[in-house]
Amino acid sequence: MNKRVTVEELRERFDDHLVDVQHGETLTLVKDGQEIAEIQPKSRPSMNILRHDPALRLQDFKAGPRPKRLNFDAVQWLIDERERERSGKKYGL
Repeated sequence: MNKRVTVEELRERFDDHLVDVQHGETLTLVKDGQEIAEIQPKSRPSMNILRHDPALRLQDFKAGPRPKRLNFDAVQWLIDERERERSGKKYGL
């Protein structure tokens, strides 16, 4: 869906228009009768759904590419992050 909005309208009702964008609407910004910009929702990655083929066996499954290796300890990072949240440091307390 596309909606034309003037600069003045955007200034007056910015929060309302932002909600429209969050719900999938694209805003075309108009100034002096000319389109100057477009505000659109961030595209979402498509989900590739694997469908089960009953004729395939487990041995027929081919794995995709391996994930990249992390250069840090993910478990330790999670522990540190939880501690930061609990202590209030994350929120500047």
